[in-house]
Amino acid sequence: GLAGVPDVHGALRDQLLEPARLAVDSLFQVRLVRDVAGAGLAALGLGVLFITHDLDLAAAVCDRVHVMYAGRIVEQASAAQLFAEPHHPYTAGLLASTPDIDGLHERLVPVPGSPLGLLDSPSGCAFADRCAFVDPGRCRDAPPPLIEDGLGRRVACVRSDEVSVELAALGGGHGGAA
Repeated sequence: GLAGVPDVHGALRDQLLEPARLAVDSLFQVRLVRDVAGAGLAALGLGVLFITHDLDLAAAVCDRVHVMYAGRIVEQASAAQLFAEPHHPYTAGLLASTPDIDGLHERLVPVPGSPLGLLDSPSGCAFADRCAFVDPGRCRDAPPPLIEDGLGRRVACVRSDEVSVELAALGGGHGGAA
């Protein structure tokens, strides 16, 4: 085992193993998480819920990714689908604002606007004020439902079909993903 890292089975049974708390580099984090996830969990019928802000790490170790904004899931898909072709504007914004290992993004683009405050609770889509694709008539009335596309992806955006086409035309994927 690793010095200072608890027994894998004990960590899974008794505590949350957080790579960020271990202060290790990204490559080591990928290996550590893969080792933990591959520690016979499938044979036991168990899985790993991996919560992170590190998108490249999520792409490297996760089969499926759920993107959340303001406490709600806005997109869920296989890691390959999500990183190659985001369908929610927030997912696309996260990917465009994240440096990738391959250096394919020449310039990082920040997500516009400011996140909601903890007490803010808009009546419509929580991302509407920051969204370049907002349709005031449809986006501000009620929170969008998480809708299945038939290919294993679920998106909470009333314009997801239109948005995915526009994002694809702009090159809205992430080169460093799985």
